[in-house]
Amino acid sequence: MFFLANLSFVQLVDIEKIQHLLQAHYKLSGILSAILDTEENILAAAGWQDICTKFHRTHPATCTRCRNSDAYIKAHLHDFKEGYVDYRCLNGLRDIAMPIIIGGEHVATLFTGQFFYDDEKPDVEFFRAQAEEFGFDKKAYLEALSQVPIYSREQVNNLMDYFRILVTGIAELGLKNLELRESRDYLDNIINTIADPIIVKNKEHRLVLVNDAVCALAGRSREEMIGRTDYAFFPKEQADVLWEKDTTVLETELESINEQEMTNAQGQKRIFYAKKSLYRDLKGDKYVVGVIRDITDLKQKELMLVQQNRQAALGEMLDHIAHQWKQPLNSISLITQDLELTACDGDLTNEYVEETVSKIMALLDHMAQTIDVFRDFYQPEREKTVFRLKDSIDLAIDFIAPALRLHAIAIELDVNPSLMALGYSKEYAQVLLNLLGNAKNALAERKIKNPRIQLKSFAEDKTAVVTITDNAGGIPDSDIDRIFEPFFTTRKEVGGTGVGLYMSKSIIEKNMGGALSAANVDGGAQFRVEIPAS
Repeated sequence: MFFLANLSFVQLVDIEKIQHLLQAHYKLSGILSAILDTEENILAAAGWQDICTKFHRTHPATCTRCRNSDAYIKAHLHDFKEGYVDYRCLNGLRDIAMPIIIGGEHVATLFTGQFFYDDEKPDVEFFRAQAEEFGFDKKAYLEALSQVPIYSREQVNNLMDYFRILVTGIAELGLKNLELRESRDYLDNIINTIADPIIVKNKEHRLVLVNDAVCALAGRSREEMIGRTDYAFFPKEQADVLWEKDTTVLETELESINEQEMTNAQGQKRIFYAKKSLYRDLKGDKYVVGVIRDITDLKQKELMLVQQNRQAALGEMLDHIAHQWKQPLNSISLITQDLELTACDGDLTNEYVEETVSKIMALLDHMAQTIDVFRDFYQPEREKTVFRLKDSIDLAIDFIAPALRLHAIAIELDVNPSLMALGYSKEYAQVLLNLLGNAKNALAERKIKNPRIQLKSFAEDKTAVVTITDNAGGIPDSDIDRIFEPFFTTRKEVGGTGVGLYMSKSIIEKNMGGALSAANVDGGAQFRVEIPAS
């Protein structure tokens, strides 16, 4: 169902083209025609008879008759089975009118007429008397009367068949335009409910569509924005970047996803995630369609999470170093005590001193290497590489092994030694270390008997998979859907930050295009890490 509220006939059709069509028809046939709106205003006309335009429509009384005839026709348009009104006007001429219906509503009327039927010749005395009554120049008036054509009823029937086709075509065209307008209004209503700014630009980079969110961002009305470029709304250095990105989409026809800085109407610099793609219309013209999202707050939150994760990683590194140094420090303590006792007994020799110093230096060198290994482990990687999963697994296990021994936690390995993957090997090892550390904490804090962790690696389709499974009783159902949320933790009382799992998921899914998930299995929790295999 269509609604024509606030839409006139001239908004639904091209009146200029219809005028040309009526004129062409008149030149070929000599038959006049016109289209009037519902207020009897002439919108298009061709070949109107002089007797009407120079006489009847110029005198107040006869013009009133014309308008009364138009009103009669309008009131009776739907009373005739033929689909048109054949009516003798009050001024004595034959008129025919056919309604133009669009969307179930009468929006205009096609008129033809100012003729006589051959079986009812004009009454010259009637028109002579009419000339005298209204003061018309009798000779000129009767001359104009003689120019009025006379048609047979068959001719008129054929003529109305033609006009019926014409009116049907006009109505169909108007209906299509109405559908397009309603579709556009529907689209506008939809995109204006979307909170993210949406833009469409033509190949000249000029805006052809914006939603309310764009207007709010730029602080301009839609009328002010349409037809203009980004240089009218944003600082030049920002508009230059936007222009470059749009040009890339237009030239390569490839989708563009990037972050862009834009200054809003309040003068604040904001960071937006922009996704732009190419659209071609039926004519082949190119347009850039963009959806942008303000991620400033998210970026600030992520920065805070990164900082907290670094602090947590520093704490973990110190904890791992402490475990790694515990045995060497204990050995140095025993050697030093033995050195002291030997000196007291008077048995100290040069050879013994050299041997003791050598042992201590070896232990100190081992401890220094441990620091170097941990420092290198936490250095960020710049490029993805193909790496062997087992190497990252071994690295993570080497770091956490002392802590596992401290709590008597067994680790069972079922690792494919040849499995290769594409990504960041050290970041991947950090994720595994974090998951192993969580499993260790759960087993130790719950005081599980015979605690163990199972780590498996295997290929599945084109994916390299690692699963880490513990027997600590599993994750509570109320928590399992939230464990990857930032700042969510069940270990606040012991210093948990709720950052580790969030950052681990971000590393695997955003940085490496993989997936990190969790589920409860028999007797414990299982974390599944998937990244692209190579």
